[in-house]
Amino acid sequence: MVTNNYYDIELDETDKEAAVVSEKINVKLKPHQLTALNKAIEMEKNGLIKYNINQNNNIIEISTNIGILGDMVGYGKTLIALSLIATNDDIHLNRHLIETYNNTKNYNYFSISTINRLIPEKIIKATLVIVPRGPVYLQWEKMIKTNTTLKMLAIDNYIFIKNYLPRYDGTNEDEIINFFNNYDLILIKNTTLRLLFDNYNNLIENWLRIIIDEAHDIINKLKVYVNYHYLWMISATYDKLFEKIRQSSNNSLIIGKEIFTNSDYNNLMIVKNSHKFIKQSFTLPEPVEKYYLCKLPNNINVIKNFISDNILDKINANDIAGAIKELGGKNETEEDIIELVSREMNRELHNKNIEKDYINNLDISNEEKAIKLKRINTEIQNCQEKINDLKERITSRTCSICMELITNPILIECTHIFCGGCLVKWLKTNNNCPYCRTTINSMDKLIAIVDNNNKTEQDDVLILNKEETILKILKSKPGGKFLIFSKNENTFEKIKLLLTDYKCDMLKGNTSHMVNVLNKFKNGELNIIFLNTQYAGSGIDISHATDIIIFHKMGIDKEQAIGRAQRVGRTSELYIHNLCYDHEL
Repeated sequence: MVTNNYYDIELDETDKEAAVVSEKINVKLKPHQLTALNKAIEMEKNGLIKYNINQNNNIIEISTNIGILGDMVGYGKTLIALSLIATNDDIHLNRHLIETYNNTKNYNYFSISTINRLIPEKIIKATLVIVPRGPVYLQWEKMIKTNTTLKMLAIDNYIFIKNYLPRYDGTNEDEIINFFNNYDLILIKNTTLRLLFDNYNNLIENWLRIIIDEAHDIINKLKVYVNYHYLWMISATYDKLFEKIRQSSNNSLIIGKEIFTNSDYNNLMIVKNSHKFIKQSFTLPEPVEKYYLCKLPNNINVIKNFISDNILDKINANDIAGAIKELGGKNETEEDIIELVSREMNRELHNKNIEKDYINNLDISNEEKAIKLKRINTEIQNCQEKINDLKERITSRTCSICMELITNPILIECTHIFCGGCLVKWLKTNNNCPYCRTTINSMDKLIAIVDNNNKTEQDDVLILNKEETILKILKSKPGGKFLIFSKNENTFEKIKLLLTDYKCDMLKGNTSHMVNVLNKFKNGELNIIFLNTQYAGSGIDISHATDIIIFHKMGIDKEQAIGRAQRVGRTSELYIHNLCYDHEL
């Protein structure tokens, strides 16, 4: 039993306890890694951890055999995990099953304890390390060979299982378990895990410790039943991990997923350092981040206030075909998207009127009917106003300032259009829309609407669309190595057509192809790699990239994307370019 410390949610330089690392790790850990390792060892050895985070200075004590290594992307979580394997093999067993019921209003409780008969008699004492297929697997293999003397069994595929692992004949259970016990860790891809378990008829389902890397990506893809004394999940985007677990209907690793319904409890399982402490611990150059306001196509600008967030996300990623499909279209082009939105709004109005007729025919009291009719009439009125507003935006050709036909039209943030000359005069003494009074925050967001059939030099638009902005960024840095990220692969098709002077490829496919793409990028044979954050945004080390282009707003996936290049070993500034429509800022 080790001495308990009292922790805050985040570790920092005041947590003086630092673990003594096994000699099997032949690199020196940074201060934040040592502090995190010490907490992880304490959680394993004691089976509990104590926090002093309550406003009344009450001690919160939790008991668990699940932990999350949650430091920010690119700052050495893999080495913490390997150091844990090398340093600690003493994992606490909770030999009692306890159920407790408490009343939160007054002092009464009930607790019952029984012997825990779920602890298996035979376990594999090696650590099972499960990682995503592709370059991440190879990076783990390289780090283990380079930075440790741990005895590793790396299981690459089914051919390796058949040719190099002992066969199970129904009687040699001990032989199989002893074979795996000869190793410190078993490294395996998530796509190979089920093949290994099927090969042994689930004989090897009991492990001392399991570690899952990039758990937010693969936790729900592990279709095996497995027991463990301790489970560690590695993820910088642990909120996404918790969401995946909660949404899963058949997660076989974490049976009691109700544990993850309380975000306050979730935080108590995490081993993570404060960003400040991590950056003090490492000497990485700070990234340089820039934002570019990009021009939204005029027809999209007209409808952006009338579509769902899901459709708007597709438009942000330039997946117009996906947006059209979401709207119920089939063969329509980008120019038809306004018609699709109008059609959807008219369908909604039609359904509301049908609902009103239904209410009128209900056999209910007059009072109840009046309430229902009041609600549906309000909804019909709102729907009709939206349709009228959209029609006005589409068809209006009169400037509300001069009341003449619009010339040199300018579109502002709220999507109202005015004569260019009228608007310039107005903005000399005002900072809002002449029609709806919405504040105009920046002159940069004014968009000139150009007739391409009658364009003059004075009509040039200063704000570029997203593809044009990418070309401008690339041309400004001829020797750069660029990673372009999107959550939607359709984004890249339009870009590729413009990049005829650049050597580019997409990071997808089998491991061999992805490694080949990464090697070409590193050697200068490729200038640009396209990455889908949904499939290739996590775990991959591409620290030799000079620039990252974030094609659209992508929430927590952005952290994973930046972490591909902003990570341990980087010696020069990373430039991050964010492409944004005005509603993405």
